Amino acid sequence: AGNAGQMAAFSSRGPTTDGRIKPDVVAPGTWVLSGYSDQFQQYYDAAPNPQNSKYQYDGWGDPLSDKYKYMGGTSMAAPLVAGAAAVIRDYYQKAHGLAASAALVKATLVNSAIDLLDENNDGIDDNAFPVPNMHEGWGRVDLGTATDGSREFADEAIALTTGDTFSRSLMVDDSLRPLRVTVAWTDAASTTTAGKHLVNDLDVELVAPDGRIFVGNAFVDGWTIAGGVADRTNNLENVYIAPPVPGEWTITVGGFNIPQGPQPFALVIGREATVVQQVPRVTVVGSDADATEARV
Repeated sequence: AGNAGQMAAFSSRGPTTDGRIKPDVVAPGTWVLSGYSDQFQQYYDAAPNPQNSKYQYDGWGDPLSDKYKYMGGTSMAAPLVAGAAAVIRDYYQKAHGLAASAALVKATLVNSAIDLLDENNDGIDDNAFPVPNMHEGWGRVDLGTATDGSREFADEAIALTTGDTFSRSLMVDDSLRPLRVTVAWTDAASTTTAGKHLVNDLDVELVAPDGRIFVGNAFVDGWTIAGGVADRTNNLENVYIAPPVPGEWTITVGGFNIPQGPQPFALVIGREATVVQQVPRVTVVGSDADATEARV
């Protein structure tokens, strides 16, 4: 039923610009089968667990079998994402001979995530809150897309200090498939007394063939806007462009402030397989205060 039970499962390093913590991605969190052992008594058993004199939690309804029961909440969503992360790391190992860093796994999870249409669970597929938002972060995990081999990537091959930059060109041959660029890094440890917990601050910037500049995490209605303000809070930055102008794009990752460096990073570049249909916005203005009309 809609997206009921989509639960936050992967936390961001810092809050959003309005100060509230958001998830990075979400995953299904209702009626998920979990491990179960019938060696421990349930509530409907005649006697409690002989080891601690307590009954086992039955989960959601009767157990499926003596090995599985249904559970829900972040306790189910979080291990689902953890399992997806393990599969993604295994994919990089088997397909590319690479022991993927945590930053690359995170960037891949986010870059391939799906923007939910009913992210606020109101029963209407209206995409009322495009990514990123408090309900879903950057979207729902899509393991198939994450491991389909369609994404370009770089994993901590470059480490930046303050003022350093890394640039590469990207050829876009059509404007039909949206462009997604994600940069993530494993930040240095903060302190409990810090007012802001981001330590090493990197920036990602895309320059379009027509000269427009797009910076990380400057989003309006689910897409990056040109001329936005650089993010000074998070250790993950996205640039999503739809439609991307065909031609040569330049991707630059820069070290804005690296007090504990050098700072390596992971870069993931994705092209969505299909055209994103943006919901049109319609405004109706009434000129008749009584809204009367002739009867036929």
